[in-house]
Amino acid sequence: MALLALLATGATAADDDPLAVLTAAIERGGMAPVDLAALYNSRGTAFAARSELGQAVADYSQAIALRPDFVDAYVNRAGAYFALARFDPALADYNAALQVQRTEAALYLGRAQVYYFLKRYAESIADLKQATVYSPASRHAPLWLYLAEWRAGRNPAADLAASPVRWSPNEWPGPLFALYLGSGTADAAIAAARNSDPVTQRSQECEALFYAGEYLLTRGAAADATGLLRRSLNVCPSWRALHAAAKLELGRTGATH
Repeated sequence: MALLALLATGATAADDDPLAVLTAAIERGGMAPVDLAALYNSRGTAFAARSELGQAVADYSQAIALRPDFVDAYVNRAGAYFALARFDPALADYNAALQVQRTEAALYLGRAQVYYFLKRYAESIADLKQATVYSPASRHAPLWLYLAEWRAGRNPAADLAASPVRWSPNEWPGPLFALYLGSGTADAAIAAARNSDPVTQRSQECEALFYAGEYLLTRGAAADATGLLRRSLNVCPSWRALHAAAKLELGRTGATH
């Protein structure tokens, strides 16, 4: 049964709290394990959106127990663990997901971010290169690759310059690539994130503030970098990996949130 149908069963027009609707559906029971797993996964995401990460982990774990090949639940739980700085279980979840879907670029990107904060840069670099194989036009993997190579003491611009993907400087995320290639500025990238659609603008501003802050770290401008990373926490939704990454990076630099 489709998830929307599951939620609609027994719901009323007064049900406007997704947690309440999902909990009611779970408690009604009488459904196949695969459908119940979908409900637990969705409720975990609802908890994560409220920054109730312990409850989110518990629900994702229930989903996985009901459906051991549930890639979305592994990825979601890995994201919650990542936000909690619990890198070892996050890594285990990405490994489990990759046993099911070996060609999914997002899984390599997620695992690479875990390796990055574990300071296992060679493994992070390998995963990021794999992510670009499966998704050549990725907007995130090349920038994380730059950062991981910088942390590893390599020439970070080489792979980015050699990438066959060319982003227009007038099309997002072109301004970010221009920044990382040395032909743009942090201010220009942040200004270019503006968009007439508020949802798009928030997403692009989140990326602009985070990646510009990270780039400034590579240039030794720690004070300006941490300022942008702090600003990104106010813009990036709490469920986005960049929000967690900004908090982790601020902690690693010794800056307060």
